[in-house]
Amino acid sequence: MLAALACPRLNDAIEDLAVLPARLQRLETRILGELRRPIGLGGAAIFVSGSIGVAVADAPGATAEDLLIQADAAMYAAKRSGKGRFAVYDSRMPVRAWTELEAAG
Repeated sequence: MLAALACPRLNDAIEDLAVLPARLQRLETRILGELRRPIGLGGAAIFVSGSIGVAVADAPGATAEDLLIQADAAMYAAKRSGKGRFAVYDSRMPVRAWTELEAAG
């Protein structure tokens, strides 16, 4: 969702799926870079980081639920590889059931 907010015309910008990984990497790197910038709060500098999971609807019939579950799996893969990382969903990644995601909050 953050990527959609950062670049609402992402789908329009992607003309060829062959270049998708490079474009996603640039977008994710830009988003993570912005997250690393310090936030001033009451005279103090607050630093945050993030992990990004990406799912691509490349299969016919993929639902929003499918994509959320896949993006969640990719996000946890990114977290396992270190702070401030991103990962694109791969079918070998373990996924949690939607009910588990809802229960986790």
